[in-house]
Amino acid sequence: MSGFAPVFDGLPALDRLRELLESVPDKATRALIEIELERRIPLDDAALFNSVHRTTFKRHFPHLIEKFGPRLELVKLRHALTLPPSTTR
Repeated sequence: MSGFAPVFDGLPALDRLRELLESVPDKATRALIEIELERRIPLDDAALFNSVHRTTFKRHFPHLIEKFGPRLELVKLRHALTLPPSTTR
């Protein structure tokens, strides 16, 4: 999993993400953050980040999953960070 998890502890991910983007002073750094948010992460990492099981993630958010081949399933980092909080905890 990427190093984003510790950054978002304690605050809702979307609000924290907005704070980070607004606090970045220059456009070049903001552009790099936007590029990073478009990166795709494995489905298992997206499910882990949202504290749900992989099958639960697939059942509730199939529209966010992109298939690359028969076994590789990826989710954009932006989507994994901005999901509503899980009610299955």
